[in-house]
Amino acid sequence: MEADVHSNLTGIAVVALAALVCGIAMERLRQPALVGYILAGVLLGPSGFALVENREQIDVLAELGVLMLLFIVGMELSYDDCAAGFCCPVILKAGKSSKTQPFFNVS
Repeated sequence: MEADVHSNLTGIAVVALAALVCGIAMERLRQPALVGYILAGVLLGPSGFALVENREQIDVLAELGVLMLLFIVGMELSYDDCAAGFCCPVILKAGKSSKTQPFFNVS
């Protein structure tokens, strides 16, 4: 059991390292790093070198990728930008609701 856990962690580390290397390579080629991450997934997945074949490992890596993506997006967001962009849609939605429609005359 312990060897299986170490094998899984080693696999995740290898995939993360490959994604980092491909991302940096794409940045040097003036392409988005996301293209490098996708390229690393294709190369290491079942259609490439088949380093990751187990479907459960692929699911774990996919969930980890989504988690990291959401974390990075959250780090990039500014509260001021969100607050400024939130006000207008809320007012427009309130104007389109059935209770306020007669007051705003919006269809």
